[in-house]
Amino acid sequence: MNTNKFSCPKCGEGVPKYKSAYMTNFTKIICNSCGAKIRPDRKSLSLIGGIGGGLGGGLVSIIVGYTVISGNWLQGGLAFFALLVVLMAVSCFFTLRFTHFIEVPENA
Repeated sequence: MNTNKFSCPKCGEGVPKYKSAYMTNFTKIICNSCGAKIRPDRKSLSLIGGIGGGLGGGLVSIIVGYTVISGNWLQGGLAFFALLVVLMAVSCFFTLRFTHFIEVPENA
């Protein structure tokens, strides 16, 4: 049985990582192994979104403030692009690491 957190809570089989690309609080995934309907835990996704949004918003405001004050638009644009790439990589890492799944009841 797989003890990875990114796995089915019923059988423990891993959920394909590519399914994290379009995962929302309303996403339902069917386990390839046991056929159970599972969905991501809303608390873990909300935590990841809140931390990522707060961190991204804070860092973007610092870069925009620096760019406006210094007047160096090229350097500000490059810093923004680098920040975007890093935030996407960090977001993917935390989504795969900390997302828990729960089983959806049959009548839902």
